[in-house]
Amino acid sequence: MDSIDGKITVVGAGTIGTLTAYNLIMRRSASEIVLVNRNSKKASVKAFDISHCVPGIGGTSIKGGSYEESAGSQVIIITVGVLPKKNGSRMDVMQNNVEIYQDLIPKLVTLSPDAVLVIVTNPVDIMSLVAAKYSGFTYRRTIGSGTLLDSLRFRSFIAEALEVSPEFVNAMILGEHGESMVPIWSKIKIHDIPLEQYVKDKRINWNKEIKEDIFQKTKRAGWKIRQGNEHSSYAISYSATTIAEAIIQGSKDYFPVSIEQSFKYGEKGLYMSLPVQLGKEGYGKVSKLDLSNEEESLLEKSFSALKKNINKVNF
Repeated sequence: MDSIDGKITVVGAGTIGTLTAYNLIMRRSASEIVLVNRNSKKASVKAFDISHCVPGIGGTSIKGGSYEESAGSQVIIITVGVLPKKNGSRMDVMQNNVEIYQDLIPKLVTLSPDAVLVIVTNPVDIMSLVAAKYSGFTYRRTIGSGTLLDSLRFRSFIAEALEVSPEFVNAMILGEHGESMVPIWSKIKIHDIPLEQYVKDKRINWNKEIKEDIFQKTKRAGWKIRQGNEHSSYAISYSATTIAEAIIQGSKDYFPVSIEQSFKYGEKGLYMSLPVQLGKEGYGKVSKLDLSNEEESLLEKSFSALKKNINKVNF
């Protein structure tokens, strides 16, 4: 597959940012990949290292350096931010990251006034709103990585329980990327067969306890990685790459990513994840899911939880 003509910038040359740039190159997601960092030398040498993969791939290029290198980007993936301590939460670092964005976002959008922003920094739903506010962009052009990561984890644990390949599991987590995330059990399909029908046909033992165990594994996956003195990086980098690729190439698929919710809840400026189509103008059509009453109620609670947290932000 040839790369699509266009420029994607990754902001932040830490582990997540560097892995994202590497994934973009390996997948030939765009013709030009740029890695930038406030320490421009760090970004430059990381990009230099990655560039030595290009002879075996072709069709794309990478360079690194200061923020100025990002000029003219179609997509900007922002991975910078303070990480929570081992026993902390995403909310603990919220105000620190808001202050980083206050300085960073205006610089980036001045250099790339037509870009779509993809936010990875946690707490991602709140930071997506912060980015939208500081950018002056329409909400459609600011997208959070949201629950795409959680959905990938969810699919993995369902597949493990059913002893099938994860690629044949169609499942989503929606709402907050955090404690109030919502598993959408009613829409899960295995090999395009509804989950309840699949387990019945296969005579698989399936009950509330198994479902709750899968959900808790999904919810605590990031903390399990933290307990090993690491931070999750591979799957979130893959998620960011997938989102950027869908934006720059256009896609008819639906992705569970964090978007502004005034169209659903009637209140401007709050972000959480729903399945949407992505393209060069940002997010487009939102899937009209026929959810169960319980799932709708849980999504409303997730929205309320995020509303309480956004009221704690000073910006």
